[in-house]
Amino acid sequence: QNKEPGALPGEEDHIKYYHGQPGIANMLKGSAVCTRQEFVPCPSCTMNQFQNDRYRLATATNTDTSGDATTIYFALKNFCADGATFEQGMVNYGTLIFVILAILVLNAYQRKQEILFDEDELTAQDYSVVIANPPPDATDPEEWKGFFADKFDAHVTVCTVGLDNDLLVRSLVERREILEKLKMRLEPGASMDVLNLARIAAEVESKRRAVDYIIAVLAPGLPELFGRLAVLNAKIQGLAQQNYPATNVFVTFETERSQREVLSAYSIGTIPVWRNNVNKLQNKNHLFRGKLILERLL
Repeated sequence: QNKEPGALPGEEDHIKYYHGQPGIANMLKGSAVCTRQEFVPCPSCTMNQFQNDRYRLATATNTDTSGDATTIYFALKNFCADGATFEQGMVNYGTLIFVILAILVLNAYQRKQEILFDEDELTAQDYSVVIANPPPDATDPEEWKGFFADKFDAHVTVCTVGLDNDLLVRSLVERREILEKLKMRLEPGASMDVLNLARIAAEVESKRRAVDYIIAVLAPGLPELFGRLAVLNAKIQGLAQQNYPATNVFVTFETERSQREVLSAYSIGTIPVWRNNVNKLQNKNHLFRGKLILERLL
């Protein structure tokens, strides 16, 4: 930049920046806008040349000795070195456009590489979806297999329907634990038949003394375990006869393409699915039972 006599290179401009660039619009503060401006005489300037920048043109009237008035034009001139040229502007625009295009190309390349990497790492998750909002009575896996085959032309390899049968599952787990404890108390190779267990439990209980009953309260023995097993067997038989609602459905397709088609078909957002807004679904043929939007999860 040009400098005034006696000033160090860039010192005056540095001072102007340091003091907050007074007189500069807030959007331009901190930028490289030239702040060294001054009105200078411009004999060749006309008002038409400054239609869009009237603030850069000023006038003064000069009257000579004969009384004739002459209008003198003053133009606002930048005293920064060279200033901003058209070539510099085009270079800046070109650089900006190049950076934007480079980011778009890099983003597309990364997406492509992500798909290739995902296809190289094959897991069951790559072929599966989870339906989080099945109808309570949609407990037949064959119905789900038929739905995806008819609506998406997709072959379902495995379909598992999750039921709200927590009490039954916990009872089965407890029964298995008791069977394992009974095995530890029997001779190796002993039969686990109910009648055989009942016979052994009766023999053990018939030989108990008073102190054995007290110990059995703190540490249940074979008779107590068999008694609990009998209760659980009856409980499980009753629970198994109940009808349980479906809570979720796990579907594994034969190809990744089928999984992606299903995920894409139901990519409409949580709120439309929650409200079952069928108008948000592009293909009404994808409605389950003709009325339900499925909420799919990876």
